[in-house]
Amino acid sequence: MEYLSEYNSPSYTGPAIKVGAGVLIYDAYKFADANNGIIVGGNYPTVALAGGYTQGGGHGPLASKYGLAVDQALEWEVVTADGKLLTASLAENPNLYWTLSGGGGGTYGVVVSTTVKLHPQEAAVAAGMSFAVPSTYLYGHRRFLGSGKNQEIDKLFEPTISQLNKTGIPYQYRSQSFSTWLQSYEAFNLPSAYVSNGIIGSRLIPRSVVDEQIEDFISALQTIVQHNFIAVGNSINVSAQNSSNVAVNPYWRQTIVHLSIGTFFNYQDFASNLQNQDLMTNTLIPLLAELTPNGAAYLNEADFQQPDWKWVFYGPNYGQLDEIKSQYDPLDVFYALGAVGSDLWEQRKDGRLCRL
Repeated sequence: MEYLSEYNSPSYTGPAIKVGAGVLIYDAYKFADANNGIIVGGNYPTVALAGGYTQGGGHGPLASKYGLAVDQALEWEVVTADGKLLTASLAENPNLYWTLSGGGGGTYGVVVSTTVKLHPQEAAVAAGMSFAVPSTYLYGHRRFLGSGKNQEIDKLFEPTISQLNKTGIPYQYRSQSFSTWLQSYEAFNLPSAYVSNGIIGSRLIPRSVVDEQIEDFISALQTIVQHNFIAVGNSINVSAQNSSNVAVNPYWRQTIVHLSIGTFFNYQDFASNLQNQDLMTNTLIPLLAELTPNGAAYLNEADFQQPDWKWVFYGPNYGQLDEIKSQYDPLDVFYALGAVGSDLWEQRKDGRLCRL
């Protein structure tokens, strides 16, 4: 990791940090804090900042204030299929920069580092709530704010607390002020859940669904949890960010909630895992798709069986991404399931990858 006190580019002038591809988000958070700053990263501490997380978009607790992780990317260092080490930025290899910035990881080259904006250090207020409907499901709610006092965030939870008291549902709630954002992250995000052993899918929910179709949205969520799937919603708003310089699906700019659904693997019954995967693909995700026609999913947390994946993952950017992929990787050295150009290949039942 390297601290850059004054990074200059056509779109940004100010402090930045450069991180290698193996640097985990939590380590990057601590490095930023040590240099009196904040960076945009994810909720889970063991995700690599410069990897598929940022290359696929990257949301997190600070995204509503500063934008997606990919909105912070100033430049990339990448080894291309012909062995060249290139710098990709708005000033140098701009088409490769655009492609790496949201077009998916592991597809266009081997990223070895990225440089991201370092925002000023801030105090923070955080709150957490959990409650259980008797004999049913566990719910949680967490919110991060910038500088402020506990009372400000407590007011946001007053209607929910009032309803819980009225219905007699027990709950736990706490709020706390911190002198730095890192302290709030450590208090409310650590230790982190292990989320890599799940069957997962997602959908981006626009504000129009919450404003105009809230009853249908709630009904879809009820169906999802009745099938013992977990629904995790991240409230987010990145509409103010400039989307022209990055290849992330433009649907993000009208999204208010990123909704992930899933269930954990059953290591004693593999057949049930296949059934649950098909249930999500054929029944549960379509419930959300009905509410969001021509909509999108978060590339990093999407259903790998998504039928119309080109549009759902990449939107109108797919054609241009495919052209740039052919330019930098004409022999298709790089492949990932659901990645740009992966439709040229077929994975056989014996595991072999074959050209169509």
